[in-house]
This record gives sequence, structure tokens and C-alpha cells, in this order.
Amino acid sequence: MIAGILIAACLGLNSCSKEKSPYTGSASCRSCHEKFYQLWSTSFHGLAIAALHGGLAKKHLSPQPQPLTIGHASYRADVGEIPGMCGRWGRAGRKNMEIRHVMGGKNVFYFLTPMDRGRLQVLPVAYDVNRKQWYDTAASHLRHSLERRDQALDWREWPFTFNTMCYNCHVSQLSTTTA
Repeated sequence: MIAGILIAACLGLNSCSKEKSPYTGSASCRSCHEKFYQLWSTSFHGLAIAALHGGLAKKHLSPQPQPLTIGHASYRADVGEIPGMCGRWGRAGRKNMEIRHVMGGKNVFYFLTPMDRGRLQVLPVAYDVNRKQWYDTAASHLRHSLERRDQALDWREWPFTFNTMCYNCHVSQLSTTTA
């Protein structure tokens, strides 16, 4: 708890960092708070969102053995190569979507892909860490969607847009500005 408060305070103050930037990043706290940085940076909270890299994929993910059929399309995540890709096969053929970031890690990994206008969208396939299996992200969202309890949402709908729904819990001190 104390570590989180110190990290959050440092992120909000430019005095902890020699650089004058609106976002200093958690690494800027390290010089003043090394012990707490070490504890926090390796915790599940400190790693709640990360760029997909080979070490993470090899350590935590097993290959997706076969595509998942979701609606009228099939999806398969390939995290063996970096950058990772999620293939979609549907009526219009195959489309590859880059896996840019990984979110979660304690019980589940969600994967983010860049979309139009800077949007990051949660991909339709997720990985259950405990069961070591891939599953349909949107189908598991039924319990969270009060307006449509009896049907899964499409993965491209707003509840799966990272920028508007997920970042509040997975990113510290995020500031959005309009130019």
C-alpha cells in the first residue's frame, strides 16, 4: 500500500524526475524510491499492462492449438513471433491484427490491437493463466454487460476499447489532452 502511494505521488510530481514532462513514467521514481520501485515494478499491479515481448510469451503463454470460432469468424493468436498477430478468418478472407500490448497477468491475459484514430481494442481471444487455455473474450463478458445479459458483445464494441474502459485501472497518471 505504501509503495503504491509513493509511486503514485512520484508520478504526479515533476520534482521526482529531472525531466520536465507531463508523463514521467514509473521508472522516474526509481532514483528516489529504489526499494519500493523494486517491489512494485515486479508485482502484478506493476505489470498490469506491458508491450508483448518474447520473454513474456515464452514464460506465460502456451500456443493456441486451433482457431476459436466466434460469431461468423475464426480467430487465432500467434504469440510465438514478435510482434504477435491475431489472425481473423471470415467471409472477407484473412486479416492479421497486430498484438501491441498485453493486459492482466495474474489470472488472465488480454491482448490489445491498434485500431483507427489511436484506439486500442481488446482482441477477441484471451488466455486463462491457471487453466493454460485460450478462450473467447467477449463470451466471458456476459456477466459484466447489464444492458444485454443474454448475449455476448462483439469484441469491437466500446466496452472492449482500452482507451475508454480499461486504462483507468491499468495505467497510472494517464492524462488526455486535445491539441
